Amino acid sequence: MTASLEWTFSVNRREGKAVCHHSSSLAEATGAFSHIDPNTGLCVAGMWRADNAEDLRAKLDTGESSETAPIIKAAWNKWGLQLATHLRGPFAIAVFDPKTHQTYLARDALGVEPLFLAREASTISAASCPRAARRGAQLSSIPDLQMVADFVRGEITSNSGTFHQGLTRLPPGHWMVICPDEERCERYWSLEAIAPTEPSSDAVSHFRELLAKETRLSGGLDDELAVLLSGGLDSSAVAALVANMRKRAQDITTLSLTYEGNPDWVDRPHIDAMRQTLAMEHRSLPSGARDPFADMDDLLTALDGPCFGYGVSVSTSLFEYAKGHNLKTVLHGHGGDEIVSYGIGRLNELAAAGQWLTLWRETAGASALTLQPRWKMFERYLVHRSEWRWLKSKIKREKSAVQEGTDIPAAGMPPPCPPEDDDPRPIQARPEHTERDVHIAALSNPLQPHALETIMLTGRFHGLKIGMPFMSRDLAEFSVSLPSHWKLRNGFTRYILREAIRPLVPASVANRRDKNDFSQDFVNGFCASSFARKWADPDNPVLTQYVSRQWLTENWAKVEREGANISIATARGLWRAAVLGRWLAMDRDAGILAETQG
Repeated sequence: MTASLEWTFSVNRREGKAVCHHSSSLAEATGAFSHIDPNTGLCVAGMWRADNAEDLRAKLDTGESSETAPIIKAAWNKWGLQLATHLRGPFAIAVFDPKTHQTYLARDALGVEPLFLAREASTISAASCPRAARRGAQLSSIPDLQMVADFVRGEITSNSGTFHQGLTRLPPGHWMVICPDEERCERYWSLEAIAPTEPSSDAVSHFRELLAKETRLSGGLDDELAVLLSGGLDSSAVAALVANMRKRAQDITTLSLTYEGNPDWVDRPHIDAMRQTLAMEHRSLPSGARDPFADMDDLLTALDGPCFGYGVSVSTSLFEYAKGHNLKTVLHGHGGDEIVSYGIGRLNELAAAGQWLTLWRETAGASALTLQPRWKMFERYLVHRSEWRWLKSKIKREKSAVQEGTDIPAAGMPPPCPPEDDDPRPIQARPEHTERDVHIAALSNPLQPHALETIMLTGRFHGLKIGMPFMSRDLAEFSVSLPSHWKLRNGFTRYILREAIRPLVPASVANRRDKNDFSQDFVNGFCASSFARKWADPDNPVLTQYVSRQWLTENWAKVEREGANISIATARGLWRAAVLGRWLAMDRDAGILAETQG
């Protein structure tokens, strides 16, 4: 891996001056920019796909230049803090105005573009990747205890925290202003503000048009294009739309991970069906035996910290392949689950309305997705019947309660951050929840920007332009506004997406209800690797400052006894511990090297 794309922006608040820079062979394609006005000293930098550039040029009278910096400057002068509300397409921007000494930062609605902020003494530094932001502020690396604790526990409770003290991310859909007399961070876009609507009869075609538009804007017409194809609904939709908008499907390469050694791998027939239908150039990468720690040093360098993607070492092998075969743009189906929603919340709506026959019919989709029996899915919603509640409470009183404790492998760490609302229960555990509640909760999960950053930063670290067509503001607003029967209908989850792509993909793909479970592949790869043994060692004095030594000892004993039969929770817990241990060692070595060179 070699770093190939970043933009940086630093303000010296004492001197009232800013510097900015961007460097990349992909700058034109990705919309990276940096500029300082020689007359006013106004400094702008960032990344913007500039979907509505033509419209803004006309409104702001900036001329016909294809550059985006003049638009951002004119938009700041006209709209000030409301600049972000006028931009369309993924963006992360930074502005310094020497007249008012204001530093302004803004990030797109869904957080497709990363934006990190570091502060040290009188310096403010913003950048597209955490390491560049830290470098701009000369910020030393001290692990952030809350983020490390979250990682050890396998959860994220903050949408702004990072693994470094003094380094934060700007949450999606927010802008921030920093000036001598105030500092504010405000949300300019929210899912809750999207009004529920009953769409017209052409809802399916409108959805297809929105997704096709975003696929084109994300790079669907680029040369040297690759589409990641798993055979699932999301990747198949993107591949089919790309083929539909190009004259020669043979000019497109699809890349798939294969798990031939796994008898439960269910994606193969769907990948084959898509290949026969689209006639694209296809490449398969055998992945069943791939080490889940492969290239971990490179990944930790690219991300400047650990990540929650247990399969990231496997999935980034597709980026390595694309780069090695001179492919420049990669389209990724990430985000389809969250943007479209499975519609599971409709089951609770039906139960609350007493529509039990319809509820039973609709459990077919949820049952296939979760691998739970239909009666078990149905039983969950009987809580809306008073007689069932009475019976359950009676059984609970008479049954001896035996609760299993949960080992949390954290040592001397802060507790999880409290939930933002007063109810600590997950949305789906609340009796009154609706599909809209479930949909918004999934999109608002703090894990979302972290996952997007992982894909974007690792892709760009390989020198690739990454497009994620589902991560569209317009598509999110339309999907959230839909009634629940557009998301779950006739026993099919994600109903509107299925209908939208039905004319473009094989029926077997449009109708598939199953989803591949890669858990055993992960466990097998974990057990075959020596990485975890080295970096999650109970005798590692640095790691055991953060992870319980007793937990490590007990869980390695499980591995010794059970081998590849250990639970997925055990394997993932030790994976996190090993990744953290390696990062702490790398970070420590880097700090010692910097001190020596200094």
